Amino acid sequence: MINNSYLNSTNFIKYLYYFLPLSIGFGGFLPNVFIILISIIFLRLIFIKSVKVELFPNKFFVFLLIFWLISILSSIFSDTKLVSLQSSIFYIRFIIFSYAIKWLLDNKIVNHKIFFQILLGTITFILFFAILEYITGYNIIIDDLLRFFETGPIEPNTRISGLFGDEQVLGGYLLRILLFLLIIYSIAEKELTKKIKFYFLIILIFCGIFIFLSGERSSIFLLILSILSIFMLINGYNKTKISISLILILTWTILILSKPHIHNRIVQQTFYLQLYSKENNKIQFFSKIHEAHFSTALNIFKDKPILGGGNKSFRTLCHYPKYSLNIPKFKTGKLDGVTMGCATHPHNFYIQILAENGIFNFIIIIFFYFIILKKLFIQFLNKFFFKREYLENKQIYTLLFFAVLLWPIVPSGSFFTSWIASTLFLPIAYLSKEFNK
Repeated sequence: MINNSYLNSTNFIKYLYYFLPLSIGFGGFLPNVFIILISIIFLRLIFIKSVKVELFPNKFFVFLLIFWLISILSSIFSDTKLVSLQSSIFYIRFIIFSYAIKWLLDNKIVNHKIFFQILLGTITFILFFAILEYITGYNIIIDDLLRFFETGPIEPNTRISGLFGDEQVLGGYLLRILLFLLIIYSIAEKELTKKIKFYFLIILIFCGIFIFLSGERSSIFLLILSILSIFMLINGYNKTKISISLILILTWTILILSKPHIHNRIVQQTFYLQLYSKENNKIQFFSKIHEAHFSTALNIFKDKPILGGGNKSFRTLCHYPKYSLNIPKFKTGKLDGVTMGCATHPHNFYIQILAENGIFNFIIIIFFYFIILKKLFIQFLNKFFFKREYLENKQIYTLLFFAVLLWPIVPSGSFFTSWIASTLFLPIAYLSKEFNK
């Protein structure tokens, strides 16, 4: 007989997971609380022997645990031991979280129809405040809305941020939750009504529009990459894929042509700041500041190739003269004479792992990414050349989530922050099943 304590704990974990994507919309603190609670409750269930868990259920968890142990070892030898060890040791919460969600899935405790509806409501809630900002010109977090009733609507900001206020992460949030929503949709699809499916398509379009209006170039690029990948890899839905893509292209074009500030941000600034160096008259993939971050991080890696500098050490080590010696410096303003290579992180997952965790963890994440790309490439070959399905859509969406968000040639956030880790670990239990094969 199942006791009430077990049922209550299981339901609590399940609903915390259901609402985790919404909590991510409120910054890094709340999802951290959710993940810690899930981990503690799950460990309690293991301790009282209500749950049995294999330590190494498949290769994926072996990689995950080795990655974590190496990051701890890296932190032990770090120049910033306290900060670094705090980050690496407590990263275990995300791994325990992964075991907990895998256990929920293995025991069919997650109701994907309900989960999908909660996710749809979450994105609707976030989009509502983004749409409100675009229509009124006022941001609900950082502006005085009473002025709207006095002066009426004004021209919206160059970049729409909605509930995120002065943090420009609306595009990144929508992209991540949208990719996760596609996974859950592909699992729950047969249980959904036509009205829900139609509303889902409307939400997809609005997400595409507001990722664009967020002005986050990395998120826009990754959205385009996602659309192209879905076209090439997802089985069926050809009319839907074409229709949504045409609507987005038409809307984006109208916005660029009709809104000078959007044209300036998306077209001109992207070209002159990211793609073309007027100073050197050459094409480049990243801005001068991003390149300075990368060069500084690579200097750290060259000095500490085996274990790197330790989690979250870049923000300190980048100031060391031996790592910033050949890095350009700012020439004007308050930062005059300060190296361009300093920031809280190097703005690229792979370069950050090289600098902070060394070659071994870099090899692990590259191997992990190679497996994902290999499976997707086999799906591509089967779909276009052999006219057959190698993977189900739910598998493709799961692999695409990581293929897109871990895309190496794009600026990114810090791999070890709670906000980024919370989004990356959302579908990790779904992905782990692919390593059983």
